[in-house]
Amino acid sequence: EGLLLAVQTIHRVCINSKATAHFFRRHHRDWLQKPQTWCLGNAPAREVFGKLVPETQGPFKWTLLVMDSTSPANAPSKKDRAAAGIAEGRGVEGIAEYKLLHTPRGRWRECFGEQLPI
Repeated sequence: EGLLLAVQTIHRVCINSKATAHFFRRHHRDWLQKPQTWCLGNAPAREVFGKLVPETQGPFKWTLLVMDSTSPANAPSKKDRAAAGIAEGRGVEGIAEYKLLHTPRGRWRECFGEQLPI
């Protein structure tokens, strides 16, 4: 908490997987329960922290995000991407769209917009 208070430019806390988020929740339970501190920024964050973090209507200090792991073990195979493109009738164009929307890196980009170089 001290680091986040000291560095005023930090607005998001991004956790790289649900397993890590569960670890974070277990070790920072009291901090997570403070009112007006956290906003849950995506569906995985609401899934992991929803019962613990109070809902915030007014201003909050930080947004908490739980991101998909970018480990190659979690990436869809080329075969899956190709099948998605073919199923949509889009060929190579469909594969590129699939990569942006349905892979961990694509979902990270969704949260950060153009700030994340891929």
